[in-house]
Amino acid sequence: INIRLQDVIDNFPPIKAKVFLGGPVGTDTIQFIHSLGDEIEGSRKLNDHLYWGGNFKQITDKIRNGEVKADDVTFYLGYSGWEPKQLQEEMEDNSWIVGKAQYKHIFRSDYLNLWRDVMTDMGGVYATMANYPESPILN
Repeated sequence: INIRLQDVIDNFPPIKAKVFLGGPVGTDTIQFIHSLGDEIEGSRKLNDHLYWGGNFKQITDKIRNGEVKADDVTFYLGYSGWEPKQLQEEMEDNSWIVGKAQYKHIFRSDYLNLWRDVMTDMGGVYATMANYPESPILN
């Protein structure tokens, strides 16, 4: 699905930034990850060159003024959420593979191979898992 923020938010300035469907929680909200750092007030640093959120009006104004390029920001409609302690329990049960967020993974054009590329970059057993077939029956 090709989503444009202009189709979701009235008067949003045109930008060809990536927009993904997040969720299933808060699908009426917009989250964003960017590389603008302190240029956006209230941003939270994830790591070098990656920031989450901040002042939405400010980033909108910067887009309108041509100060933000499509490669500077990625938008997400909605987010995932957990009950209290649910995520901690899932982590303790090894239900998740945790890796470090990297700029090259967030701001890229080939999202269909993202999982495989992240796993490969993690190396070791994860690199091996990256080549597993989608369905174990195909193994």
